[in-house]
Amino acid sequence: MTTLRLDDDEYAVVPEPGRHRAPSGPDPIKVVETTTTQLGRRVQAGLVLLRSTAGLGLRLVGLSRVPIALATAPVAKVIGGVDQEVPAVRLRVDGVDCAPGEVGTRLLAPTDQIVVLIAGEGESDAVWAAGADAAGGSYASRLRSLLDWTPIHLVVDHRRTPTETGLATAALLQRTIDAWPVPPKRIAFIGHGAGGLVIRAAGGLAPTASRHWTDLVTDVVLLGTPHLVDARRRAVTTLGRQFDEHLAGLTTLDRAPVDVPDLPRARYQLVVRKAVVSANPVGGMLGGLLWWRHTATRRPRRAHLLFPAAEMHHVEEPGAALTNHPDVHRALLDWLV
Repeated sequence: MTTLRLDDDEYAVVPEPGRHRAPSGPDPIKVVETTTTQLGRRVQAGLVLLRSTAGLGLRLVGLSRVPIALATAPVAKVIGGVDQEVPAVRLRVDGVDCAPGEVGTRLLAPTDQIVVLIAGEGESDAVWAAGADAAGGSYASRLRSLLDWTPIHLVVDHRRTPTETGLATAALLQRTIDAWPVPPKRIAFIGHGAGGLVIRAAGGLAPTASRHWTDLVTDVVLLGTPHLVDARRRAVTTLGRQFDEHLAGLTTLDRAPVDVPDLPRARYQLVVRKAVVSANPVGGMLGGLLWWRHTATRRPRRAHLLFPAAEMHHVEEPGAALTNHPDVHRALLDWLV
């Protein structure tokens, strides 16, 4: 199996000085990304203009009559590529959408310990169940049966800004806590990928309620969440962002602002995959070519730690996803005891 060979010393953490690489010309991949992004915006603007012009022409000749059934049907408002009728965050209990006030009727014997699982970008709460049969259960089912935690799931629309997702998540959590059938004593989070960034955005908001949910959070477990943010603003494509976040743990300021404090009482555990060094020369060469986009730059690379108080853990088993990993199963029973 071909394995990418990646080095972990490409970024220095601010405020320590970053490592400087010898100047070796402009980064052609970044040039291509920038050019592609600009070209895509111009094409999109042209298509919008074309549709507007065509629609105006049809209306002028009376050919764009809309059937009454369609005219009176609810139309989703799309702003910035985001469907505004899709909620920013949804509460899910046992695979079903649930309002905070319905938690008492949906849950069987809820406890005073709540574990909140937040899936990553493009994922639903079903991602936590993948491979659960082979592992003897999911994180949620094992924590419920072994440690008496009551699991709930949040499904987030990751296309929105951190401010939108953070506000929506914080508000939904507060309503859920206020409606919880028994007084909650402890809250733990398990976030996968960008789900961990949502926890960070929500927890950074100033509390307003006298009994705020942030005061109950004792543990935050981050699975493959980007833990570094680029110190400078830069334009990246979706593919480039996924490459950075998945392989380097690096994200951008627009997705994770730097000045967000940690939850005051929480212990942070950050689980990432360990970069495996392969003896396969093809894998090493391919990994070097992909990683070259970070090493062939004239400017020093610096990054801020997003979770400075987190204890970092590495897992090496390549066959299991972090959403259902045997090492994480064992660690959760220690962390959330």
